[in-house]
Amino acid sequence: MKNKKLLIGLAAVLLIGGAAGAYFFLFASNEADEDAPPEPAALVELAPFLTNIADQHKARIEVALAVAPLGLSEEIAADPLLVARLRDKILTMLAARTYEELSSPAGKEGLREKIRAAAQEIITEGEVQEALFVDFVVQ
Repeated sequence: MKNKKLLIGLAAVLLIGGAAGAYFFLFASNEADEDAPPEPAALVELAPFLTNIADQHKARIEVALAVAPLGLSEEIAADPLLVARLRDKILTMLAARTYEELSSPAGKEGLREKIRAAAQEIITEGEVQEALFVDFVVQ
């Protein structure tokens, strides 16, 4: 009887220890990753965009992309086809916007996020962390 209680107690300790180990293995490492600072980014500065927008106004916008890892910015700048795809996508997005959209803070923020997402689709290696407006004029 004493051996049976000891065996049940040992099994319970092993079960609890195994559950705690599984928790820390699966969840504690993810929490540490979430608390880690973002990977340092480098900028990819694109040439200025000058285009007509949807309602006969004009826009001149300069965009920089914050990309990680650090060496990715040189790879992007050295690939003319990739840069052309980025510029084409951004120009297409700009041409579809109106003066009112580009003049409002919400419109600019929406465009910024759409540029970031579109750039991430084109840049498959690494991460596009942000799209930043270096210059923004609409008239």
